[in-house]
Amino acid sequence: MPPDPSGSGPWERVVRRAARVVLLAGGVVVVGLLIQVVFSGLIAPQFRIREIVVHGDLPLSTVELRRLAGIDSGDHLLDVDKHAVTERISAHPLVQSASVRTRIPGTLEINAVRRRPLAMALATIDDRSVAVVFDASGVIMQVDPASIPELPIVSGLQFARRPRPGVVLPDDLLPAVTALASIRDGDVRLFGLISELVVTTTDAGALDLSFYPSSYPVAVRLGPRLDVEAIRHAFVALEVLGAGGAQMPPEIDFRAGEAVYVESAGGRSQVAAPRAVAGRLRGGG
Repeated sequence: MPPDPSGSGPWERVVRRAARVVLLAGGVVVVGLLIQVVFSGLIAPQFRIREIVVHGDLPLSTVELRRLAGIDSGDHLLDVDKHAVTERISAHPLVQSASVRTRIPGTLEINAVRRRPLAMALATIDDRSVAVVFDASGVIMQVDPASIPELPIVSGLQFARRPRPGVVLPDDLLPAVTALASIRDGDVRLFGLISELVVTTTDAGALDLSFYPSSYPVAVRLGPRLDVEAIRHAFVALEVLGAGGAQMPPEIDFRAGEAVYVESAGGRSQVAAPRAVAGRLRGGG
């Protein structure tokens, strides 16, 4: 083997190579420590959840929202399962829909649409009558609320089990609930004239619906469907009776369609529902 021109032997070369490896490894460790320090001191705090921003009118505190979302104070944005958080929030009986997104620094944004109460039923719990508030989907929002809302009452409902928030009303009642919501959304004035919706069933098990107007102590029988035109015509008949000075009957049977049958002491008499007056009601005049 020719002599090394540098004059160093094999061992010296091994030592130099080992020194270079040690220096390189030390540099990597130092750089790693620096990265960790920078991440821990500057970057990681930006990902730690420090604020929950709610877009919506949910009546929940920050503590309740954290508990509902399953978020702890030390959690990081990168660890958040947004799909799971959305599902947990959407399961709350006051929430109709929700979406979740994260934003740096340390912000969890919740977009929630609150359920809008439509009406309330009455249930007997612990030997007392309590209000059961539900929305247009028939989902129970509140049971025995602290304050009673000004909503139409749906009476005659039978709860097989103790009603709980989040439970849906019986399927056979949902079409009537949907129709009531359509009246509210389409004609708030007409909706405000409905004081109580009475739910009964015929011997054959079909729905038999009646309602009480807020301005007349009269029961108006509608049959199996909550038809908006029938309700309009019923109010027209009441207006005709009131304008004529007649004594209001205890019940008007509107199940025969165009005709309105008035229960009186002498039997049943027929009153027409003028379409011209119905058109005036429809126009809000």
